[in-house]
Amino acid sequence: AEAKEAAVPFDQKERRWTLPEVCNEWVWVADAKQFIDRDDLDLMYDKETFDDKFSYLKGKASKLSKALFGRTKDTLPKPDRMVYMPGKPEIFDKGTKYNLYRAPDLVVAPGDTALWNAHLAYLFPDETVRDHVLNWCAWLLQNLARKPKHALLVAGYTQGTGKSFIAEMLTAILGPTNVSPIGEDELNGQFNEWALRSKLITIEELRTIDKGHVAKKLHPLITQTRIKINDKNVKRFTIDNCFGFFMMTNDDAAISLDNSDRRYLVARTHATPNEKPYYDALYKLLDDPVAIGAVAYELQHRALGEYSGQARAPFTEAKGEMILAGLGDLEHWMMDHSGEYPLSARIITIDDVVIALGGGARSQRQRTTIASILRHRFKGISLGQHRLKNSDDRASLWAING
Repeated sequence: AEAKEAAVPFDQKERRWTLPEVCNEWVWVADAKQFIDRDDLDLMYDKETFDDKFSYLKGKASKLSKALFGRTKDTLPKPDRMVYMPGKPEIFDKGTKYNLYRAPDLVVAPGDTALWNAHLAYLFPDETVRDHVLNWCAWLLQNLARKPKHALLVAGYTQGTGKSFIAEMLTAILGPTNVSPIGEDELNGQFNEWALRSKLITIEELRTIDKGHVAKKLHPLITQTRIKINDKNVKRFTIDNCFGFFMMTNDDAAISLDNSDRRYLVARTHATPNEKPYYDALYKLLDDPVAIGAVAYELQHRALGEYSGQARAPFTEAKGEMILAGLGDLEHWMMDHSGEYPLSARIITIDDVVIALGGGARSQRQRTTIASILRHRFKGISLGQHRLKNSDDRASLWAING
């Protein structure tokens, strides 16, 4: 006879909560209109879902939520709003604020950091560039409640060198619940729940066709301390944030930047992939709490000098290369001829540039593009229209080069 397939026993019964357990382990946050599991912040229920899950506890009430909202005793906490504030209690400010930050379970103490430092030297042999990277990481950890106002963008030419190991070490130090790894699809998407409870946001590969669009999305996220959270099926609400961005790319022109940019610290690595035993030993550090705690101690006690994560990003050679790589053809031409007339002058007209380009009358769109390049690349200021000497013609003048 054909053997019957053995039934898989279901030996884990659904947890049956008691009312005191629900009141102790859940909170209701008014501005988000969500019930939150205090032990698992990924569990957020609206009223309907909460009432369905715990319908067996409603007693004589029509809904459990209605019964809990009508009580001042024997009920769950009902803070007004969610916040993400390292260093503050879970519930504070007279019970009005609910803190989503969770401190990592990590013992921070001096220890052996030789592999960590050797890998940073392998990626960034130039001490100045390496110091920029370490200063950014250290400032992030030394100022958990403050927002870095510039992002770290680590650029390489090849994959597999271990750029992402830096982000993984920071994740291990901060705790995974405080880090949000996202892709460009999530960055460009309608919803941004990933920004709700993060100290660090990582992007593994920043590579896009519409670099200007990505820049417009990133710019406010990097600098603004208050953002609107838009989560599916959740009422939109505003929250303070202190997260920083750590991004990686193998694209020479990963993002559109200009000379006035202050939001991006670009560090270039020219490293090529090492042998497998090297990475085996390196990544074992991420399984060693003692090693992680030692790196955390070193970064938390690193002397930063005049560096501040809230100041303008230090300018690097790699950033200059990325600015040039992101230029369009017209921009490239104007930058290449910046030392020649008319672009070396103090006051010029758009027509001066058009003539130098060797063309006749340009389209209005091209003339507008020239004006924009003068403004952003040549510190240009429009002086308005003026009548030319010994002529009835008027010309729009530009003061450039400061």
